[in-house]
Amino acid sequence: DAKWILDFVKKYNVEFPMMEKVSVTNKRQHPIYKWLREESELKGADMQWNFEKFLLDGEGNIVKYYETSNDPDACKPEIKKLLKAWNQLENGLKMAWNQF
Repeated sequence: DAKWILDFVKKYNVEFPMMEKVSVTNKRQHPIYKWLREESELKGADMQWNFEKFLLDGEGNIVKYYETSNDPDACKPEIKKLLKAWNQLENGLKMAWNQF
């Protein structure tokens, strides 16, 4: 249940926001997981296990899917690329704003 999960993650000093516990497969599958499965490279296939990762950009587009076997550090290059693009966009907007 939700309380057990919250108690469990305390020992890992979790600081990121967490969603409520939801079903990721079967008839009770949460709509976000249905969408992630259908719109990612999974193409509707089932997720295999916990800790599968989906990287989304600032617009909510799925950039990449990572299997459970991928170390979370494997996401870093794509995250850095997205942050660099975001920073370039932000700097461009600031420059445009300053011209007014």
